[in-house]
Amino acid sequence: MNKKIYNILKNNDINMDEDLFYYGWANFTHYFVYLIFTFILAFYYDCFKQTIIFLLLYIPLRRYIGGFHFSSNIICIFFSTLISIIPPLLSKQFFVSFRLVVLTSLILLIETFLIAPVDHKNKRLTNNQINLYKKKSIIIEFLYIGFIIISYKYSIHTLINIIFSVIVISLISLSVPYIKRIFS
Repeated sequence: MNKKIYNILKNNDINMDEDLFYYGWANFTHYFVYLIFTFILAFYYDCFKQTIIFLLLYIPLRRYIGGFHFSSNIICIFFSTLISIIPPLLSKQFFVSFRLVVLTSLILLIETFLIAPVDHKNKRLTNNQINLYKKKSIIIEFLYIGFIIISYKYSIHTLINIIFSVIVISLISLSVPYIKRIFS
């Protein structure tokens, strides 16, 4: 199918390097499969709204702080789906204290300042990109602290729980590659 799409683009005078097309196609299918599995499970477990909120909060932060990556697409899709479903599902079940959420937010800010962004071995970041991504990460994290304060004031505990999950997963995602680099 991807060869047919590439030929259609080529026949319509859309010039694109073939390797670039196949790389983009592989990424597209990877994310498509991930989203299909995630949304099916979100509907099944009746946490679709929480999953959308989680993804809207997690993806921008993950984009700029970087973090741990699996080397296998199948393992990546599996864990990405779990990470995208379990926190929203649990956000309806538990209550995280305001102080704990603020404390973990501050720890993430410190870790972001010291470590982020974590680049990938296949995509090294320039110094300008590192500075830009770090600034954007910190702005996003301060924005989330604002969301936490507003959610606490209006007793929106599910949102506080989702933001807490985003923060904890981001902390882990930043820490694992850093620790791996220290011990390797």
